[in-house]
Amino acid sequence: MQNPSPEHQKLVAALIEHFKSKLGYVILSASHSGYNDPEKHGRHEPDIVAKDSRGVLHLAEAKVGDDIFSENSKEQFVDFSNRIMTGTNTPVPFHIIVYKEDEPALISRLNQLGLGNLIGNKITIWTL
Repeated sequence: MQNPSPEHQKLVAALIEHFKSKLGYVILSASHSGYNDPEKHGRHEPDIVAKDSRGVLHLAEAKVGDDIFSENSKEQFVDFSNRIMTGTNTPVPFHIIVYKEDEPALISRLNQLGLGNLIGNKITIWTL
């Protein structure tokens, strides 16, 4: 990832901390200092790749403001919400973290992309 904004990094750091301290996930890679950069999942690298206690992978992406509507974000939302673990065919949960004021825009965008029905199921939205 090229020069992430301080606002983006704050979201990534908050979700890493929540994953580790509240959910007990192991952070495998993250676009944040102290971690190896994530590998591509589909066409893009997520901001965070984590694993839960059952061994299920979790992908996470942080979005700030107008980036929610970018072509890059569209591809990430579609790709990351449709991942399945090879071998087990387990759906890979997709987490998106935004600032509270950006949540309505994110929900609107996911609905535009036909992904609204996955919110609360395969897609989890976090806010800061």
